[in-house]
Amino acid sequence: MGRQSNTPVADTPAVSEPIAVLDVHTTDLQPWGMSSDQVIAGKPEMEFCSLHRASDDRTWIAVWTSTEGSFWSQYAGDEMIHFVEGKATVTDQDGRRATFGAGQAILIRAGSRCVWEIEEPVRMLFHYQAAADSTAEVRVGQPQ
Repeated sequence: MGRQSNTPVADTPAVSEPIAVLDVHTTDLQPWGMSSDQVIAGKPEMEFCSLHRASDDRTWIAVWTSTEGSFWSQYAGDEMIHFVEGKATVTDQDGRRATFGAGQAILIRAGSRCVWEIEEPVRMLFHYQAAADSTAEVRVGQPQ
């Protein structure tokens, strides 16, 4: 999940072939930082790996993990998330709550602000598309 657009991203694996096989269970991850003011409870530890990133940095696909804890996140673009493992409850800015786990997918629209409660360590694959009028990504954290 997300990052500041002016922050370096890990090298994207070689996926220049028309069809690339990517294993989200075994891909190497790097630490993913978060501003301490975004943490609500616990000490969630996050990791990340970019699988594909467009040259304009407005579209990307990545694997993201987090340990238990809760935090808020602001979305400047649409994000489609597929849960590979774990369990999390997401509450949107209007108070709507839903719990998601392995095999489920969610779409979070640009402009949303959500609170994430990671109940069991999660691993997810996400696709991010910056909004057409977005000039910067304001997101959950940033790769370190």
